[in-house]
Amino acid sequence: GSYSVAFTKPTGYDSFSLMDLGGNNAVDSDADTASGQTAATTLQSGDNDLTWDAGLYKYTCLNGLAWVDTNGNGIKDLGEDGLKDVSVTLYRMDDFGGSDVQKAVTSTDSSGAYSFSNLQPGTYYVVFAKPSGTNYQFMIKEAGSETQVLDSSGKTSTVALTSGQACDSTLNAGLYLPASLGDFVWHDKNANGIQDSGEEGIADATVALFKSGVA
Repeated sequence: GSYSVAFTKPTGYDSFSLMDLGGNNAVDSDADTASGQTAATTLQSGDNDLTWDAGLYKYTCLNGLAWVDTNGNGIKDLGEDGLKDVSVTLYRMDDFGGSDVQKAVTSTDSSGAYSFSNLQPGTYYVVFAKPSGTNYQFMIKEAGSETQVLDSSGKTSTVALTSGQACDSTLNAGLYLPASLGDFVWHDKNANGIQDSGEEGIADATVALFKSGVA
């Protein structure tokens, strides 16, 4: 005859896994994510159908911070403020090589914090967007830094979230306002180290800018 199976989630589990993924009916989950019931199947005399399964998981979460990295070291130091109104878009990577899926969008609060909750296990990343009307730039991830932004687009590295794990707090972004320096090269006629009236500028003087000992 025709049969189906209805599973009931045990206490502590949040959701059934998505149905019919991976192309192997012997190891996929067959329970409807809302009802827990499978599709119907017809058994003939002597059949032994052992392909009706259910995967379950616990939700996890992801949160992080955007801050003003005043010294540009990629680390949120004492006294560096969080940056509000930074748009944060969450993406989940497809387990089977398909397109990444946009899951949610939020913005940082007054302390620079953001959070995404009730997430199914998987591999995620976020894309930060600079506050509109500002000239903030992203710090790019370097060894030992807390910022996870990989390039000027605001995209971070990925993080793999597992069922029931504590909130991951590693996807952060440091931002800074570009700085500038410069002034004048002059003919110091009396060699007193002071730019006196009438001492003209010198053209074609080469000026090299160094940061951390690198030209």
